[in-house]
Amino acid sequence: RRAWLAYDAHLRRHRSLDFDDLLLFTLRLLEEAPAVRQALQQRHRHVLVDEYQDTNRPQYEIVRRLAEKHRSLFVVGDDDQAIYGWRGADLSRILGFARDFRGATTVRLQTNYRSTGAILEAANRLIACNVGRHEKTLRAVLEAGDSPRVVGQPDEEAEAAFTAQDIAARLSAGARPAEFAVLLRTALQARPFETALRAAQVPYRLVGG
Repeated sequence: RRAWLAYDAHLRRHRSLDFDDLLLFTLRLLEEAPAVRQALQQRHRHVLVDEYQDTNRPQYEIVRRLAEKHRSLFVVGDDDQAIYGWRGADLSRILGFARDFRGATTVRLQTNYRSTGAILEAANRLIACNVGRHEKTLRAVLEAGDSPRVVGQPDEEAEAAFTAQDIAARLSAGARPAEFAVLLRTALQARPFETALRAAQVPYRLVGG
């Protein structure tokens, strides 16, 4: 508590806001200053929210107040991709959208143009286990392709070594380097893969990050 009070006092002295403040002060302004709220509603006649499944309570309230006059609100989201509950995202917002905004039209985008049929089949079976979700079944435009393989590894070094050795073996069997890609969640994860690929004498090109 002492640390937070000192931090808050520092922000006030420097007339600064952190990310949480940007949300909370904006919401307070919309609630307590009708003239400001009306001006913002007039300025933002149409509201679009992407990744709606990741909105938290203050974000939801801000959107609701901005859109309540013109009722021109368009949100895009997927309840099966909600992964930010640990930082305040509330899945019930997207699940209850039709209830919170009466008269809304729901458009389900269930055709997938990116993944093969085998990958989508595995994904559908996995996400069907989610509790509290909108029913949906993704359909692939692409052919079935090879079945995905899941290999558990104890740490990132073992994971990278396994991947590099697997690619090296396939290259020796006649595969082309252009057939392979290693997808990473963050740029920081590339380091052990670069080390392992060099050790396995596999040429590579790092894209991004």
